[in-house]
Amino acid sequence: MDFERRALSSRSPATRYEVLLVEDTPKKGLSEERMTTCFHVYDELIPELGVYKKVLKMLRDELYEAVYSNEYTTATPKKGKSKTTYIQRIPYFVLVNRVFEERDKNADQLKEAINALENKLAEKDQQLEEANKTIEQLKKSLKECSDKIYNMEIEMENQNLEQRKLETSVQYEQMMQQAAKDRYEKRISGLKEDLTQAKERNKFLEKFKEGYDALEEAFNDSTVFDNKPQKPAVLTRRAQLIQEISNAKLLEEQLLTMQNLVIEEYELFLEENKALPTEEVDLKSSGSNFRATPDDEHEMRVKLEEELHKVKERFKKSIADIENEFQLIEIQRSSLEDQLAELEEEAKRIERETNEKKERKKSMFFMEGEKERKPDTPEDDDEIDFVKIMNSAHNQDPFISHERILSKYSAMMYYSCNQGKNYHEFKDAKFCASCGETTLLCPHKVTDHKVVSLPHNCTHIKIIRPTVHISREEKPPVLVTETPESVRAMSAISNSTVTYGEESILKEQQHLTTTYKFLWDDYYSRTSIRRQIPRALSQDRVSSIIEQFYSSLIWQDDYAVEDEQIVSVVDTLYSFFHERYLVPDVTFLAVFDFFTSVIKFASGNKNIQLFAQAMCGSLDPVVVRYILLINEFIDLVEWLAVKDIRIFAQVVYPFMNEEDIEQFSMGYTSFSENKISKELVSEYFLYIILKYREPRFQEMEVKLLQQPGRRPGFMTDIEYAEAIDNICPLASERMRRRLFVESVEHLRTADDSVSVMRLAQITGYLTLLQLTPVIKNTVSQRVDEVRLVVAEGQSSPLPDAPVSNASKPGDFFTTSSARAVAAENAKRSRTRQLKRIEEYQYE
Repeated sequence: MDFERRALSSRSPATRYEVLLVEDTPKKGLSEERMTTCFHVYDELIPELGVYKKVLKMLRDELYEAVYSNEYTTATPKKGKSKTTYIQRIPYFVLVNRVFEERDKNADQLKEAINALENKLAEKDQQLEEANKTIEQLKKSLKECSDKIYNMEIEMENQNLEQRKLETSVQYEQMMQQAAKDRYEKRISGLKEDLTQAKERNKFLEKFKEGYDALEEAFNDSTVFDNKPQKPAVLTRRAQLIQEISNAKLLEEQLLTMQNLVIEEYELFLEENKALPTEEVDLKSSGSNFRATPDDEHEMRVKLEEELHKVKERFKKSIADIENEFQLIEIQRSSLEDQLAELEEEAKRIERETNEKKERKKSMFFMEGEKERKPDTPEDDDEIDFVKIMNSAHNQDPFISHERILSKYSAMMYYSCNQGKNYHEFKDAKFCASCGETTLLCPHKVTDHKVVSLPHNCTHIKIIRPTVHISREEKPPVLVTETPESVRAMSAISNSTVTYGEESILKEQQHLTTTYKFLWDDYYSRTSIRRQIPRALSQDRVSSIIEQFYSSLIWQDDYAVEDEQIVSVVDTLYSFFHERYLVPDVTFLAVFDFFTSVIKFASGNKNIQLFAQAMCGSLDPVVVRYILLINEFIDLVEWLAVKDIRIFAQVVYPFMNEEDIEQFSMGYTSFSENKISKELVSEYFLYIILKYREPRFQEMEVKLLQQPGRRPGFMTDIEYAEAIDNICPLASERMRRRLFVESVEHLRTADDSVSVMRLAQITGYLTLLQLTPVIKNTVSQRVDEVRLVVAEGQSSPLPDAPVSNASKPGDFFTTSSARAVAAENAKRSRTRQLKRIEEYQYE
């Protein structure tokens, strides 16, 4: 049965179709011939399916439509069949394959085109780069040629100007030589006349001399008196050197005195022709063309500048001549001193050899006897038994006099009853002679303990350490090497000054070294020049120089360029003196004389004292600007009664309450002894600034202490800028930055931070600047209104305090006066520049 089944299966029709389909798939994937075979099998099998014929017919048609598209093609029959070609529809996958092949072919063509275009673009880029390089080279060559042409034009202009200068210089030298020749001829003729007159007078007096000699010879009998000519005593080499050194020092003293006379004459000319605040000056025209002024004023200014130029040239020439002569004499004196030192060394050597010879002659026995008879060496006088000093009952001070260094452990205390706005001294505070300051707690007075009673309603306590004062006379010799360089320099000055007998100046300089050490240390760090014969300045001269410096300072605040370097106020002061005295060495001599006079008059003049404290760093330099602005307001008021100060304080200090205003008014009344004048009011403001009692400064200090900061009591530039934005938002950022940097440069701090006390003074000035227009418009009117109301309320006015009318409008130095002086100086400087340009212009 199995064999028969296998035989039937091999002859089955399904086997034939299976073999046909297997043979018709020689390769994998879809093909057009296979689809034709598949549908041919369908066509043969469907009629044999019976009831499923119709369903499979529908499925065959659907598959045919899904496989074949509406496009036709001719097909070649297979081998063994009819060779007649027939038409059939093309399958979709054939069309898709054709589209893909066409796209691949187009893509290959496009890639080839893109590669070709990229190659062309690279070639064009290379050509463009080469063209740009060529253009750059040509531009560079063109610029070099242009620069060369410009430099040659500039050089030609310079050569022309130099030629003009040389021609002018030659003409000037010829004129000066001719003038000198005429002057010397006149002097020669005058000297000849004097010589002739002297000869005639000598000839006339010879008759009297002959008679006097005959009378003396007759009176002195030759047998009794032996008239022998007097021969001068022969000087030794050492005595001759000492005499020559003394003569050289005398010549140096005379030259230095002559130098002081030349400087004094130059200063007198500057003071006589300085710009005054009373002159009518158009402040707005100071930065414009100064030829717009009237002709007579311009001509007068030109003549003044010409005269000033002549005086300056004569001054520089005189100083140069004196310095050359002084250097020659100094070289000669140094040589003589070296020779004298060699002689003294030789004499000491000979004396030492003689003594050694004598000592060798003594026997050892004699030497031992001498040692036995020799008394014991006393103890050093400098050694002090501190135990005896501490145990002595009569000794009130447990420390010796030169223990002033212990004042660094001392303290002065102040109390405040109004939230730290005003501070007052404790009643127990007394002056300590060892500390040199008024102290409440110090080792010289408090040996065990000290109880301090606080007043009622006390809110704050301020503790201040006093300055250490060490007198030079009281320092032991071993401490000389530990003194600062400035003290040694001052000692050298003192030694040189002793030669000329200036003992009073010596003592004063020793006092100044300890009191105003900052000024002298800064001075000796800038120069090695030593002042041998100081020149005393009058108080009016010192005040005049200070006012001119204030004018220069205010002018820089108003018109300084933003990118200009900001320096300290001491550097600004030295620049001012350099412009004033022209010669560097003379500048430092003048600064020395100025500092000496400033410190001399500071104790009696509060204006000068404020300037000195600002320069020393005790106060911020902004206080000089602040007092000028306060003087501006004081000058606007007609002071008639002491009570006017109350209304003035209400306008100037709008933040003060009634109690503070009353305290301020009482303070002024006590200070002025119930008198009123603009000078007294200004002096009172100077007094409260110097005593750290200025209300606006204290108010700003309280506000600044409330601002956050990295370091308590100090602020950096960024921190201070943020604080100003909160306290005074409309303040000028340029002015704030300038004042802050000036304070930093003045103190020379390493971390570029400033103490809150100094920043309070700067903030007070900035806030007062904002209120300036309001105060100017209201202060005088407000005082007059209150005065009128008080007069109407009193039926019979009481006699008020005396009024001083010594000053007139314009005599008071204010900010406006400083600006007027600075504007006039600027006009003169501009006139000098225009004159200088006109001298080198082409004909």
